[in-house]
Amino acid sequence: MTKKGWHKEPARHSLAARGLKTRIPKVRCNPSKSTYVNGYDVKKKMTSFKDEIFNLDISSRLSNGQVHFPFDSEDNLWHNEYTVTVKNNENGERTSFKWYGSAKDYEDDVIEMSDFNMKYAVADFFDSAYETYDSSFEDWADTYGYDTDSRNAERMYKGHLSQTKQAKKLFKDSADDWQLLAERMFSAIGER
Repeated sequence: MTKKGWHKEPARHSLAARGLKTRIPKVRCNPSKSTYVNGYDVKKKMTSFKDEIFNLDISSRLSNGQVHFPFDSEDNLWHNEYTVTVKNNENGERTSFKWYGSAKDYEDDVIEMSDFNMKYAVADFFDSAYETYDSSFEDWADTYGYDTDSRNAERMYKGHLSQTKQAKKLFKDSADDWQLLAERMFSAIGER
């Protein structure tokens, strides 16, 4: 007696024969569990530079691949997520934040941040932190044209406040240094 169907094949083939979808979904990369992304050893791929004036070590590492922007629900492109770390060598404090690469870099398998992108990320982080330093939500919303009744604006303001707290920890509440660092980084890449 012969058996009918896909008796020596994996179960997914017999399901496919019945018309069910059997595509195996792509798994998001999580370098804390796996050190390889697209064949690259992520733990060895880290970009860093030193800022001599402020005595800072700035580094970035790929923390996740194949992600969407968390703040844009309509984004259907894949991006790389990086963790950027800024360490103040004078007081030993460090802070980290997430930065998302471009969709083009993801398509081209770029897993290291360029110097331009790292300087832009650091400048944007400290510039955003300076925007909310010593200002209320109403003042911030009025300055940037947001409605004070908007929950979205309030959520953005709270995000900027968390950056302000991180910057305070790093520079011991010296907001002028944040702005100076942001301006230096922007001018180094020709943005301002």
